[in-house]
Amino acid sequence: MNKNHHKINPQKILFYEFSKLSTNLTNILERTSQGSYIFLDEIQYCKNWRDILKEYYDTNITGRIVFSGSATLSYTSTKESLLGRFIPLDLKPLNFQEYLY
Repeated sequence: MNKNHHKINPQKILFYEFSKLSTNLTNILERTSQGSYIFLDEIQYCKNWRDILKEYYDTNITGRIVFSGSATLSYTSTKESLLGRFIPLDLKPLNFQEYLY
């Protein structure tokens, strides 16, 4: 292990996959503690997810949030933008050769 890596307490790592039936992002974030690593998949199912993530990030700056979705996510088209608070990564689907590998 690289000396520069810090061991992360597994209890500080949260993964949640949203569906059309489970969309309460606020309740999920309220259960996290300072310094948590939060992975949120299919975030597009959550109403007002941009506003909620912005507020959480602005008040809990020691944590890290990774969010993803299978649909195109628009993160700048509303009044509450996440610009300056995230690094967008556009991950393309695997091609057949990549899948086989």
